[in-house]
Amino acid sequence: MGLKSNLALSEALTDKKRGLCLKIYQDLRTLHDELKISIAQSFDLPQRQKTKSLFLNKLEHIAQVNQADPEKLKRIKLSLSKNKDKYFTCLDFEGIPTTNNKAERALRHLVLKRHNSRGCKTDKGAFALSVLSSVLLSLWWSKPINFFEEYSKMLTEANSQ
Repeated sequence: MGLKSNLALSEALTDKKRGLCLKIYQDLRTLHDELKISIAQSFDLPQRQKTKSLFLNKLEHIAQVNQADPEKLKRIKLSLSKNKDKYFTCLDFEGIPTTNNKAERALRHLVLKRHNSRGCKTDKGAFALSVLSSVLLSLWWSKPINFFEEYSKMLTEANSQ
């Protein structure tokens, strides 16, 4: 979505350059849709490797830099080319999702907290935040219904030690 919202809809670009960006966005979207369909199938490792090779070729084609590309699109394409082997891990191992959206969503509130508070001022503060976040989020994910009750118990036990 970032490419579409940042480039293909940018008012700063000419219609032609926005069209180039939109085409690349659509090509990447199609590639991802094909990848989701592909990993839904059950096949052996040699077939997975062959499929991965096909997807790598498609990505290489999409990521070819064109002189007419806006600078930001060129940088995106270069990054895609540089990291291409990382994008198809889902074909190396069964059960790996095609995106890391779930992990990103799980961390979103921490990123928003850091953004809103302008981050931690010291290493000690960053360490304290990471420990507290880890403990509280682990408790939340393990006991979302009784979180406050469990949190109260945890504080009581910590104070009694």
